[in-house]
Amino acid sequence: MIQVTPQMRILVAVEPADFRKGIDGLARLCKEELKRDPFCGWVFVFRNRRATAVKGLAYDGQGFWLSHKRLSRGRFRWWPANRTPTSRTGPAAKTLKAHQLRLLPGDLHRSPEIPGHRLPCRQLDRSGPHDGAEKIRVPHESLKSGDRCPDCQNGKVYEVGQPGVLVRVVGQAPVQAKVYELQKLRCNLCGKVFTAEAPEGVGTEKYDATAASMVALLKYGSGLPFNRLERLQGSLGIPLPASTQWDIVNDAAKRIEPVYDELILQAAQGEVVYNDDTTMKILELMGKRAQAKALAEAEGQDEDAPERAKDTPKRTGKPPPRRITRPRA
Repeated sequence: MIQVTPQMRILVAVEPADFRKGIDGLARLCKEELKRDPFCGWVFVFRNRRATAVKGLAYDGQGFWLSHKRLSRGRFRWWPANRTPTSRTGPAAKTLKAHQLRLLPGDLHRSPEIPGHRLPCRQLDRSGPHDGAEKIRVPHESLKSGDRCPDCQNGKVYEVGQPGVLVRVVGQAPVQAKVYELQKLRCNLCGKVFTAEAPEGVGTEKYDATAASMVALLKYGSGLPFNRLERLQGSLGIPLPASTQWDIVNDAAKRIEPVYDELILQAAQGEVVYNDDTTMKILELMGKRAQAKALAEAEGQDEDAPERAKDTPKRTGKPPPRRITRPRA
């Protein structure tokens, strides 16, 4: 195993290498392409063309160490480039520090900061079970990236890709409200009143689009009636009568009706029409069908009555004679 220490020199090949090569092939690549002696004790790092695997080659005085790491999913997002701000070509290798080498194969979403090398800016993928929650970034109170480590006093700290997560869940009313108290000043001589202006960003409507969306989702998406939402809002100190809720939803429906019509038009242009042939019972027709069937059976019985009467023997008022059998001896 290659032990990486802070004093170790690390050289990363810019261009991808042929991973069919072993120790001898990579050592020749170090000497011919990277212009470095493979026996110097440096760690030489190579990657494949697909950026899914890396190899490390090092000489410890007794022999060569060759390590190989292949990602089970994804690719390495960052690798040193051979271009400089003034030219399209540059050196065949880049020198890294020990902590940057650890970051290279370990963190696939964050790029290490190399002095003099500009890296593309990418946004971290921090989606999770609370992706709809408000994200508040909290910087460190005493350290920033590039400061000296307060523990060992030798290294420098850098920002890792995944921040520490602290989740706090609070309760609130489904429909929130803000009350702006505008200060008023009156002249003691002429009596004219001067009112403060509303803060910037405050709309002219009392109920904005988010309030209409929330009421509509609660009513038609979750099945919460207007009267129950009225009681809930009243108990939380933000009254919202059921009649007002209807007016809000009705006004919002008129505004989004053109969007709804356009969605229907776009759906009608589809080339594939799915037909659900699942059998089901129609309650409205079940009574009518049963009544028609019973009526048809009754009419059929009335038509067959004369024929059944001919085949049926006539009955008299006297009971049929009883047959008496004697027991056997």
